[in-house]
Amino acid sequence: MQENELVTSPKKRLGEILLELSVITEEQLAHALEIQASEKRLLGQVLIKLGYVTPETIISALDMQDVSIFDHKQK
Repeated sequence: MQENELVTSPKKRLGEILLELSVITEEQLAHALEIQASEKRLLGQVLIKLGYVTPETIISALDMQDVSIFDHKQK
């Protein structure tokens, strides 16, 4: 690995993050996923429409998805 090479971990799914934060319940996630599949919409849009979360909560969770680190070890 080269110095300062960007290392990213696999993204967590939005629903997983919201569950870990105790923002939604498993039942709410399941309900939203059903609607998402039938309406072909983004999960965040569905959760907001259902009133389970605020737009700000979705933005924060999406920011958490993009966490990455730099590996400063030399080759």
